[in-house]
Amino acid sequence: MKDADLRARLTELYLPPVTDFVLVDVPEMRFVMVDGRGGPDSPAFADAIKWLYAVIDPMKPFARKQMGKHFVEPPLEGLWWADDIQDFIH
Repeated sequence: MKDADLRARLTELYLPPVTDFVLVDVPEMRFVMVDGRGGPDSPAFADAIKWLYAVIDPMKPFARKQMGKHFVEPPLEGLWWADDIQDFIH
């Protein structure tokens, strides 16, 4: 059975060196994304995480049965921005 664990296959992306900056070549990949507003402590964020896992979990048995792959979901990543940096300071 092929392993579909991106963390294991793309260690240069998910486990880069901690002692120096490195330039990495990010291959083309598909992602499931949720777009929204608010901080990571908001109820909307918690709902989005639940939705992501509700979408990902059914893919695991499908990948195993139909494609012969052991699917491991990649780590969740978040991107936040604000017009005022003070919005990030509590």
